[in-house]
Amino acid sequence: MDNGQFQELVIQQLSTLTKSIDTLAINQEVMQADINTMKTDINTMKTDIIGMKTDISNLKQSQVRMEEDLTRKITALFDSRELQKDVNQNVSRSLERIEAKIDILQIETAYLKRIK
Repeated sequence: MDNGQFQELVIQQLSTLTKSIDTLAINQEVMQADINTMKTDINTMKTDIIGMKTDISNLKQSQVRMEEDLTRKITALFDSRELQKDVNQNVSRSLERIEAKIDILQIETAYLKRIK
């Protein structure tokens, strides 16, 4: 191998290395762009997660309010039912006394009609 062939071989190798380095540089730029996109996506996901946590917190608070309201209403309905039950028992007792008095009055009236 003479000097000219050696120089030609070295130039070919340097050209190949230069192309490889250029390809690596382009690939690195593409990777950097992808990494930047991923960072943006991660930040967006973080924001979305924070929003979801807020939504879940609001939902839990709403559920607690609904449960308290429902419990209060059920308690009021139960109390109203118990009160109505007491009123019905009082009315029933009063009706029984009135019926007893009417029975006595009917007996007395029938007796008086016989006497006349």
